[in-house]
Amino acid sequence: MKKSILVFILFIFVAHVYAKKGIMELSLPKEPVNISAKRIKVNNNKNIVEAFGNVYLSSSHYKIRADYARYEKKEKRIYLRGNVFAKWDRNNISAKELLVYVSNSTGWIKGGDIFYAVPHLYFRGKKIDKTGKNTFAFKNIEVTGCDSDVPDWSFFIKRGNIEDDGEARLYHVKFKIRRHSIFYFPYLQVPVLIKRKSGFLIPEYSSSSLDGTGLILPYYLVLSKEQDITFYPGYLTRRGNYMGMEYRFTPNVQTKGYFMVSYLKDKIQYDTESDAPAGYGDDGLIRPNKNRYWIRGKLDGYVISPDLELKLDVDYVSDQDFLRKFDSGYLGFDKSREQFLDVFGRDINNKDDLLRKNIILLNKGFDIGNLYLKAEYDENLRYKNHNFDPVLDPTVQRVPEIGFNVYKMPVLGGLLDFESESSMSYFYRRYGVQGMRVDIYPSMSKTISTNIATIIPKISFRDTAYFLKDRDPKLTDPVENRYFFEFDLDTSTQLYKIFNISFDKKDYFIRHIITPEVEYFYRPMRKRDDIPLFDSIDSITREHKITYSIDNHFTLKYFDKKGASIYRDILRLKLSQTYDIKEAGRNHNLKKYPKRPFSDIRTEYNFSPSDKLNVSGDIWFSPYILGITEAENKLNIKFLNQIDGYISHDYKRRLRDDIHRQDQQKLSVIEFGTNIYPNNRWQISYSDSRDLNLAKTIERKLTLNYKHQCWSIATELSHTRDEDKIMVTITLGSLGEISQGFNLE
Repeated sequence: MKKSILVFILFIFVAHVYAKKGIMELSLPKEPVNISAKRIKVNNNKNIVEAFGNVYLSSSHYKIRADYARYEKKEKRIYLRGNVFAKWDRNNISAKELLVYVSNSTGWIKGGDIFYAVPHLYFRGKKIDKTGKNTFAFKNIEVTGCDSDVPDWSFFIKRGNIEDDGEARLYHVKFKIRRHSIFYFPYLQVPVLIKRKSGFLIPEYSSSSLDGTGLILPYYLVLSKEQDITFYPGYLTRRGNYMGMEYRFTPNVQTKGYFMVSYLKDKIQYDTESDAPAGYGDDGLIRPNKNRYWIRGKLDGYVISPDLELKLDVDYVSDQDFLRKFDSGYLGFDKSREQFLDVFGRDINNKDDLLRKNIILLNKGFDIGNLYLKAEYDENLRYKNHNFDPVLDPTVQRVPEIGFNVYKMPVLGGLLDFESESSMSYFYRRYGVQGMRVDIYPSMSKTISTNIATIIPKISFRDTAYFLKDRDPKLTDPVENRYFFEFDLDTSTQLYKIFNISFDKKDYFIRHIITPEVEYFYRPMRKRDDIPLFDSIDSITREHKITYSIDNHFTLKYFDKKGASIYRDILRLKLSQTYDIKEAGRNHNLKKYPKRPFSDIRTEYNFSPSDKLNVSGDIWFSPYILGITEAENKLNIKFLNQIDGYISHDYKRRLRDDIHRQDQQKLSVIEFGTNIYPNNRWQISYSDSRDLNLAKTIERKLTLNYKHQCWSIATELSHTRDEDKIMVTITLGSLGEISQGFNLE
């Protein structure tokens, strides 16, 4: 007859291992445990409880099964035997025997394995001894991430132990593929019971016709709980010393920082454009420098109080080609950009941008607005490395700017809405006008909603004062002032209708929302040649235009087999155009630039009739040349969940007689690609981008990926104008990946 008993003090050995982070956490929960079995025997004289047949122990944290269990109260010892299976969270132990001393957390496991769901690793061995609170000893143990009895890969450890200092000391370690030994390590010392530990990381190998053979051996150094640093010593046989350093810190919840430096002592320079590799000499710039570097980083924090926010962006590079050439790997552009977006949510300039922005910002928020202090330094790579004369560098530096913005708020008892922007900036540059600018930009508006339409009139006033240090010959006074007003009137309405369509004995509903909108904008001001050009605020000119658009949204509704409503936005189509009243009254340069007050008709669309097909894009059509001037279109398609593909085309027509686009160059780039999934293990990917005008390939890439339960291998063949390369990446489950690049001559 089945019996049950409640034992109030019962400890079970529980260990969680996070191998990827090098952490092992121990837990010995003190809580009531339920025991059930076919037969339970209690010996009060010896203080022993025995359970026979289908023994089942359970609590809120774990469940244990065994053929036999014995609890010895005097020794505070639990012994389990026969088909032992223990499960806690998503982890489990399978063993022939298990012994736990609850008084000092020691014990052993015989003839079984321990499985940790995160990061999906098995520890298998004849015997694993727990010799203390944080110490272990083991012999002939196997570690793998594979579920099979004969794993595809594993580490076999002849003997080892984990000491109180948290270090695992392993002797005679073999890396095996199936049952064949591939690598042998006589001794390894790795951290397992501590969260962060200094040590070497996986090295990075590379091979290239331009760089030669390369090796980077990273070393990770823990400085404290809140900060660490990684050194990247390396060498490229055809380039020279290539190294870097990465510093990260998070002293508190509100503060985080990430800074990195890369340096190359380059053996290769080019003093003329013809010396540059293919694709690098198209910008008319040379690179004679040997010392090449990139300093980048971001910081989010505060000063004195969390209410005074601090943000810092650093992006300083030695030359125009460094980021384009070294865009992958530990020290590459792609890794840093991914880190910035992931941690800070802020991007950096593209790798081929010749203007690199460095910004520091202090911001204080209030209920009505925000006060900020900002400094910005823009590095212009055109004026470095004996290219353009640095003395003639006109790049504007904003050092500093202070501003106050008032959020939109009701005033005059809610009669109107008020908002404003104001700033005071000092601009410095090596060549050109310098000085201070004070800009004030308040606005008043009112939203008027009726049953017919929504009308938003808005009037703004802008006053900009200049206090100049170095005056241009055109300027007659070191103090200038410019002021004007703007008037904006936005009118829109919304109409909709629902259509009922029956198809294949099913009802479908399509809701069509149409939103016409007309905006009138007027800024009366004369052209000013006597003020400097620091940024876009100074280039503001007279505008008088009407913009009209019509926006269409189509939403499909239907019911699934259970009667639940399913919605899908199947089409969005927006047409817009601007009539320029100022251009209609222009009387100069008519021979060179014919009068064209009507802008291109812009068509924005997104068509998605199913989750397997989507077409989207923007098209600009000129009513004067009766042709397309610009277009961006993309098609995405899926077939039977095994094939997906895309094709996109970016196009610009060459324009010379359009006053708004006086020198638009011809562009025609097509890109297409596909992913094929023959089964759940294989993936074949191909992508190709081409410049149709030059009839040249920009980049072509073929990838073959095989994914097993506990490992994967990806082979990527890429071709660009200056390099052909194969990249092979092997991933061993949660233990990480190893990549190797090879250049094809």
